[in-house]
Amino acid sequence: MKKQMKKDGLELEVGDNANEDTSAHKHGVVELSGLLDATCDTQTKMVKMSALNHLMSTHVLQHAQQIECLYDRVRNSNILDSLYKCG
Repeated sequence: MKKQMKKDGLELEVGDNANEDTSAHKHGVVELSGLLDATCDTQTKMVKMSALNHLMSTHVLQHAQQIECLYDRVRNSNILDSLYKCG
């Protein structure tokens, strides 16, 4: 049988015997440990994803800069070609 208790403004259900309370406590600890493991695993995956995202965005930026450089070279080459044709 469980009783309702108030402690620090919170309502708690407390079992009549120590075994029931200990079992509930152990179950809670096991559940929290599982949640902690899952949370740590998720955090590790998020850090890895963040690092990959940074790596990819840096790579894309470098490619964009290289493409711009190529366009500038083609533009300058076309200007020089038109000057040589006129002269």
